[in-house]
Amino acid sequence: MDAQHRRRCTLGSTPRFVPLLRKYFRSGEFVKAGSIQELAQKTNVLFDALSETLPKFNKDCLTHKDTEFKHGDSAYDNYFGDASMPNPNLETIEKAPFYAVKLFPGDIGTRGGFVTNEHDLVEGLYATGNTMASMMGHSYRGPGFTIGPSMTFGYVAAMHATGEG
Repeated sequence: MDAQHRRRCTLGSTPRFVPLLRKYFRSGEFVKAGSIQELAQKTNVLFDALSETLPKFNKDCLTHKDTEFKHGDSAYDNYFGDASMPNPNLETIEKAPFYAVKLFPGDIGTRGGFVTNEHDLVEGLYATGNTMASMMGHSYRGPGFTIGPSMTFGYVAAMHATGEG
């Protein structure tokens, strides 16, 4: 994210126009830099790779279509973006300061997962909840949506595992 995007959008859980707390920068969750080279250095990203990626990303921003990761292709993705933009998730990265956010892999909102059979089985492994492919396909309706199906499919898997179903 750059300065122009920060003025329009949320960064982490901090809404636009709300100052970013220093504790996020001290902890390393947020990184701020005056140049792309400095951002690469602070985030341990290869500068050559970042400087090769940025023009491609900026080109996608101008066409409002993320060709690599499909950001902005769903209403859920667009919720926190700037609704006045053709794609609320994309804006060029050109103006300092530049920001990066540390991301951690997680198990929620995967918009995918293991494809299971009728017993929630994948090659000897039972899966339910966010670890299995959603009955909603590649969409995620929001927090809590997988609880009911997880309980149901968990029951189906337990019955199968015990020979009851």
